Amino acid sequence: MLAGECVCAGLSVALVYARRYYKLVTEPDLSFELRRITADDWELAKCVRLAALADAPDAFARTLAEELAFPEALWRERAAGNAEGVASVGFFAMRAGVPCGMAVGVRAPLTGPVELNALWVAGNVRRHGVGRALVNAVCAWAYERGAREVALEVTTSSALALALYRELGFVHTGAAANGCGTRRAPALRMSKSLA
Repeated sequence: MLAGECVCAGLSVALVYARRYYKLVTEPDLSFELRRITADDWELAKCVRLAALADAPDAFARTLAEELAFPEALWRERAAGNAEGVASVGFFAMRAGVPCGMAVGVRAPLTGPVELNALWVAGNVRRHGVGRALVNAVCAWAYERGAREVALEVTTSSALALALYRELGFVHTGAAANGCGTRRAPALRMSKSLA
Protein backbone atom coordinates (compact mmCIF):
# COMPACT_ATOMS: atom_id res chain seq x y z
CA MET A 1 0.00 0.00 0.00
CA LEU A 2 1.30 3.43 -0.87
CA ALA A 3 0.99 6.27 1.60
CA GLY A 4 -1.03 8.24 -0.95
CA GLU A 5 -3.76 5.61 -0.80
CA CYS A 6 -4.57 6.69 2.76
CA VAL A 7 -5.89 10.11 1.84
CA CYS A 8 -9.57 9.19 2.08
CA ALA A 9 -11.30 10.56 5.15
CA GLY A 10 -12.97 8.90 8.08
CA LEU A 11 -13.35 5.22 8.82
CA SER A 12 -12.81 4.40 5.15
CA VAL A 13 -9.06 4.92 5.76
CA ALA A 14 -8.97 1.91 8.06
CA LEU A 15 -11.25 -0.10 5.79
CA VAL A 16 -9.16 0.60 2.69
CA TYR A 17 -6.06 -0.52 4.58
CA ALA A 18 -7.73 -3.62 5.99
CA ARG A 19 -9.15 -4.77 2.65
CA ARG A 20 -5.85 -4.27 0.85
CA TYR A 21 -3.87 -5.95 3.62
CA TYR A 22 -6.11 -8.97 4.09
CA LYS A 23 -5.89 -9.77 0.38
CA LEU A 24 -2.11 -9.86 0.73
CA VAL A 25 -1.91 -12.29 3.62
CA THR A 26 -3.74 -15.21 2.08
CA GLU A 27 -0.39 -16.63 0.99
CA PRO A 28 1.17 -19.32 3.23
CA ASP A 29 4.48 -17.41 3.69
CA LEU A 30 4.05 -15.30 6.83
CA SER A 31 7.61 -13.95 7.03
CA PHE A 32 7.97 -10.34 8.12
CA GLU A 33 10.59 -7.76 8.96
CA LEU A 34 10.68 -4.92 11.47
CA ARG A 35 11.47 -1.34 10.61
CA ARG A 36 11.41 1.95 12.47
CA ILE A 37 8.68 4.43 11.73
CA THR A 38 10.12 7.48 9.97
CA ALA A 39 8.78 11.02 9.84
CA ASP A 40 7.65 10.37 6.26
CA ASP A 41 5.54 7.42 7.48
CA TRP A 42 2.98 9.65 9.20
CA GLU A 43 0.17 8.75 6.82
CA LEU A 44 0.93 5.04 6.87
CA ALA A 45 1.14 5.11 10.67
CA LYS A 46 -2.23 6.84 10.73
CA CYS A 47 -3.75 4.13 8.51
CA VAL A 48 -2.36 1.30 10.63
CA ARG A 49 -3.46 2.97 13.87
CA LEU A 50 -6.99 3.51 12.57
CA ALA A 51 -7.13 -0.10 11.35
CA ALA A 52 -6.02 -1.23 14.81
CA LEU A 53 -8.71 0.86 16.51
CA ALA A 54 -11.36 -0.50 14.14
CA ASP A 55 -10.17 -4.08 14.69
CA ALA A 56 -9.81 -3.98 18.49
CA PRO A 57 -11.82 -1.07 19.94
CA ASP A 58 -11.46 -2.27 23.54
CA ALA A 59 -7.69 -2.71 23.42
CA PHE A 60 -6.61 0.92 23.33
CA ALA A 61 -6.94 3.98 25.55
CA ARG A 62 -8.42 6.09 22.76
CA THR A 63 -11.31 5.31 20.49
CA LEU A 64 -11.51 5.27 16.70
CA ALA A 65 -13.83 8.29 16.81
CA GLU A 66 -11.32 10.27 18.89
CA GLU A 67 -8.38 9.53 16.61
CA LEU A 68 -10.36 10.11 13.42
CA ALA A 69 -10.72 13.70 14.63
CA PHE A 70 -6.96 14.22 15.04
CA PRO A 71 -5.54 16.86 12.70
CA GLU A 72 -2.83 15.98 10.19
CA ALA A 73 -0.31 17.99 12.22
CA LEU A 74 -0.69 15.60 15.17
CA TRP A 75 -0.09 12.52 13.00
CA ARG A 76 2.99 14.18 11.54
CA GLU A 77 4.21 15.12 15.03
CA ARG A 78 3.78 11.55 16.30
CA ALA A 79 5.72 10.07 13.38
CA ALA A 80 8.49 12.67 13.69
CA GLY A 81 8.80 11.99 17.42
CA ASN A 82 8.96 8.25 16.84
CA ALA A 83 11.61 8.76 14.16
CA GLU A 84 13.72 10.92 16.52
CA GLY A 85 13.72 8.11 19.06
CA VAL A 86 14.32 10.35 22.07
CA ALA A 87 11.04 10.29 24.00
CA SER A 88 9.26 7.74 21.82
CA VAL A 89 9.88 5.13 19.16
CA GLY A 90 7.64 3.34 16.71
CA PHE A 91 8.07 0.12 14.76
CA PHE A 92 6.19 -1.46 11.89
CA ALA A 93 6.19 -5.19 11.22
CA MET A 94 6.22 -5.39 7.42
CA ARG A 95 5.13 -8.23 5.19
CA ALA A 96 5.52 -7.88 1.42
CA GLY A 97 5.96 -4.13 1.91
CA VAL A 98 2.73 -3.76 3.89
CA PRO A 99 2.46 -3.22 7.67
CA CYS A 100 1.01 -6.22 9.51
CA GLY A 101 1.69 -4.83 12.98
CA MET A 102 2.85 -1.80 14.90
CA ALA A 103 4.13 -0.89 18.37
CA VAL A 104 5.13 2.36 20.05
CA GLY A 105 7.24 2.92 23.13
CA VAL A 106 6.95 6.21 25.06
CA ARG A 107 9.22 7.48 27.81
CA ALA A 108 7.91 10.48 29.73
CA PRO A 109 9.62 11.70 31.76
CA LEU A 110 12.88 10.76 30.09
CA THR A 111 14.14 9.21 33.33
CA GLY A 112 11.13 6.98 33.95
CA PRO A 113 9.95 3.64 32.63
CA VAL A 114 8.99 3.16 29.00
CA GLU A 115 5.30 2.59 28.29
CA LEU A 116 4.53 0.05 25.59
CA ASN A 117 1.66 1.62 23.67
CA ALA A 118 -0.31 0.86 20.56
CA LEU A 119 0.80 -2.74 20.05
CA TRP A 120 -1.33 -4.24 17.32
CA VAL A 121 -0.94 -7.25 15.06
CA ALA A 122 -3.34 -8.02 12.21
CA GLY A 123 -5.59 -10.91 13.20
CA ASN A 124 -4.56 -13.21 10.40
CA VAL A 125 -0.85 -13.10 11.28
CA ARG A 126 -1.17 -13.44 15.04
CA ARG A 127 0.72 -16.33 16.66
CA HIS A 128 3.53 -16.06 14.11
CA GLY A 129 6.03 -14.06 16.19
CA VAL A 130 5.03 -10.57 15.03
CA GLY A 131 3.87 -9.35 18.45
CA ARG A 132 6.90 -10.88 20.17
CA ALA A 133 9.27 -9.15 17.73
CA LEU A 134 7.54 -5.78 18.16
CA VAL A 135 7.59 -5.98 21.97
CA ASN A 136 11.25 -7.03 21.95
CA ALA A 137 12.13 -4.12 19.65
CA VAL A 138 10.52 -1.63 22.04
CA CYS A 139 12.26 -3.28 25.01
CA ALA A 140 15.64 -3.09 23.23
CA TRP A 141 15.09 0.60 22.48
CA ALA A 142 14.10 1.19 26.13
CA TYR A 143 17.25 -0.52 27.38
CA GLU A 144 19.44 1.48 24.97
CA ARG A 145 17.82 4.68 26.31
CA GLY A 146 18.72 3.68 29.89
CA ALA A 147 15.26 2.62 31.01
CA ARG A 148 15.16 -0.21 33.51
CA GLU A 149 11.47 -1.04 33.11
CA VAL A 150 8.83 -1.35 30.41
CA ALA A 151 5.22 -1.05 31.54
CA LEU A 152 1.88 -1.51 29.81
CA GLU A 153 -1.83 -1.89 30.28
CA VAL A 154 -3.75 -4.76 28.74
CA THR A 155 -7.43 -5.60 28.80
CA THR A 156 -8.29 -8.61 30.92
CA SER A 157 -10.38 -10.05 28.08
CA SER A 158 -7.38 -10.24 25.71
CA ALA A 159 -6.15 -13.76 26.44
CA LEU A 160 -3.64 -13.80 23.57
CA ALA A 161 -2.07 -10.50 24.60
CA LEU A 162 -1.91 -11.53 28.26
CA ALA A 163 -0.24 -14.82 27.32
CA LEU A 164 2.28 -13.03 25.11
CA TYR A 165 3.21 -10.50 27.79
CA ARG A 166 3.57 -13.17 30.47
CA GLU A 167 5.71 -15.28 28.15
CA LEU A 168 7.96 -12.26 27.58
CA GLY A 169 8.45 -11.71 31.31
CA PHE A 170 5.83 -9.09 32.11
CA VAL A 171 4.13 -9.46 35.50
CA HIS A 172 1.00 -7.94 36.98
CA THR A 173 2.08 -5.04 39.19
CA GLY A 174 -1.07 -4.83 41.30
CA ALA A 175 -1.31 -1.12 40.49
CA ALA A 176 -4.58 0.29 39.25
CA ALA A 177 -5.02 0.41 35.49
CA ASN A 178 -7.24 2.64 33.41
CA GLY A 179 -9.97 0.95 31.43
CA CYS A 180 -9.54 0.70 27.68
CA GLY A 181 -11.67 1.42 24.65
CA THR A 182 -15.19 2.57 24.13
CA ARG A 183 -16.60 0.45 26.95
CA ARG A 184 -13.69 1.13 29.33
CA ALA A 185 -12.89 -2.60 29.42
CA PRO A 186 -11.15 -3.77 32.61
CA ALA A 187 -7.36 -3.74 32.29
CA LEU A 188 -4.26 -4.95 34.13
CA ARG A 189 -1.08 -2.97 34.70
CA MET A 190 1.98 -5.09 33.86
CA SER A 191 5.71 -4.40 33.80
CA LYS A 192 9.00 -6.05 32.91
CA SER A 193 12.38 -5.31 34.44
CA LEU A 194 15.19 -4.71 31.94
CA ALA A 195 17.98 -4.76 34.55
